[in-house]
Amino acid sequence: MPTGWLIGGLMVAAILGGALIAAQGPIYARMAVGLGNPITATLMAFLIATCAISLVAIITKAPMPDGQAVRTMPPWVWLGALVGVYQVLVSIFAVPRLGVAPFILLVIVGQICASLLYDHFGLFDLKIRPVNVQAMLGATLVIIGALLVIWRSILVARQPGQIKPSIALIFCQNRRESRLRNLTIGGKASP
Repeated sequence: MPTGWLIGGLMVAAILGGALIAAQGPIYARMAVGLGNPITATLMAFLIATCAISLVAIITKAPMPDGQAVRTMPPWVWLGALVGVYQVLVSIFAVPRLGVAPFILLVIVGQICASLLYDHFGLFDLKIRPVNVQAMLGATLVIIGALLVIWRSILVARQPGQIKPSIALIFCQNRRESRLRNLTIGGKASP
């Protein structure tokens, strides 16, 4: 396959991945409503993901790592899974309240700002790529674009009758799940 086709295919796959990531928040929020608890929903999401990647590993005959390879990795590599748990929990609470577009754009702003720092300082064993004016300008434009979309969402939220009831409100109106009106984590009510 020509390199151009491969790069083009990867770009399309990345765009599709972005579209699927945008769908995760509403899906997880609805799962939390249906299961009655955001922690249970997160657990189910990761159980399903574990089953799916286990199937892929079996089909592709992926080798299991040896003990020496596991012992020699830096401890911070194991935190990646915790980042995933954090992001799923945040999306469950944030998407119904902020909307999908503002949430995703805020995530992207965080990713861009952090990625510039990771590259600039060579964190996580990355090659150092100093931040330059071009990178700062690009990041600034993305942040401005994100703020414009968020501003639109705030304006729409202020117009009566323009917003569908949030998942949390629908959840509270459902008799079967009315006992779950105040989702809690660690004994504290969610906002």
